[in-house]
Amino acid sequence: MITAIVMVLIVVAVIAAVAWPLASTARSQTLMVSADVLAEWTAQRDMALKAIKDLEFDYQTGKVSAADYPVYDRRLREQALQAMHRLDTYLAEQRAAVLDTELEAEIAALHRPPGVSPGRNTAADLEQGLEAEIAALHRPPGVSPGRNTAADLEQGLEAEIAALHSVAPRPAAAAQRFCVQCGQALRPTDRFCGSCGAAV
Repeated sequence: MITAIVMVLIVVAVIAAVAWPLASTARSQTLMVSADVLAEWTAQRDMALKAIKDLEFDYQTGKVSAADYPVYDRRLREQALQAMHRLDTYLAEQRAAVLDTELEAEIAALHRPPGVSPGRNTAADLEQGLEAEIAALHRPPGVSPGRNTAADLEQGLEAEIAALHSVAPRPAAAAQRFCVQCGQALRPTDRFCGSCGAAV
């Protein structure tokens, strides 16, 4: 059983070691693409805002007529709003992806058995953690997980014996009473039968 578990863990470790470079390359390419997208949308937003300022300046200096100003202003503001919306949506998706990754890491940490580190685990690390869990399950109560000398074991045994002796003996069971009408068993505090209602 343990051999099968260790073999499965080794296979998983080998697959992870082979897949890691492939996954990290794809992730770095994704990061480069996302940085380019972020830079492009930020530049579009900045250009639209600068164009709005330039239009206002041109209108104030008389280079743009009063009839043309509202048309150009509306177009530039729509472009700026679209760029801001794309940028905000993209940043929200990135934040959500980061939060998902962090949440998955926390969930994995909660599901990780004790003694297994969160980083790369070799088969020896996993086997050591598994052995520690098995030893903890087989360890009698009162025995510490470290090295135990004969004196430590004897002290643990004495503590168990003392705990067994300290348990109060059970009081003698009261004589069981029964209803004279129907034969139903009665509790010690009953004054009437719960089955037929006769007075006891």
